[in-house]
Amino acid sequence: MRHLRMRHLLQTVRRRAPGDPWALGRLLAAHGDPPPWADPRPDLVGDHAGWRRLLEAAYLLDGDQPYGVFGALQGCRRCGARLEETAGAGWRLAPGAIAPGAWQALRRRWLRPHAAVLAQLLAELEEGEA
Repeated sequence: MRHLRMRHLLQTVRRRAPGDPWALGRLLAAHGDPPPWADPRPDLVGDHAGWRRLLEAAYLLDGDQPYGVFGALQGCRRCGARLEETAGAGWRLAPGAIAPGAWQALRRRWLRPHAAVLAQLLAELEEGEA
């Protein structure tokens, strides 16, 4: 049911505010719903703000594509992935609660196809500090 409602809201936004990437977020906020880029794991508090910003930026790139960078990042976060600051190299995705073998499989299948875009998104995250 929520999927159909989201589809209807997205169609409404595209009709009424073409070219406005923030219109959906404003519409959802007006209805009391979290935006699609909300952190799916708010219980992981240490990097919650960074994930919200990372997911929002990815959503604006390809949020309507199930196999895009947004979907890959959201899936990894749901599984427990974390953001870690590295010494002088900015932010990186880390396995968090994900077992090492499962993390390697997630990276290979879902993250590597988006390596260039992920690097750019993480660099932008560094500019704004997670």
